[in-house]
Amino acid sequence: MREWIEPPDVEPVCPRHGCALYPARPIPCPECEIEAEEEEADHYERD
Repeated sequence: MREWIEPPDVEPVCPRHGCALYPARPIPCPECEIEAEEEEADHYERD
């Protein structure tokens, strides 16, 4: 019988910025959220 090895406690992190994410809900990290808002603002300014 194999010995059970506990997986390491790994905080979910944003792949782009490395910010810690909430494990219970997949929300964007603060940096991604700011970037998305800036891109959205740029998009509306061009129209």
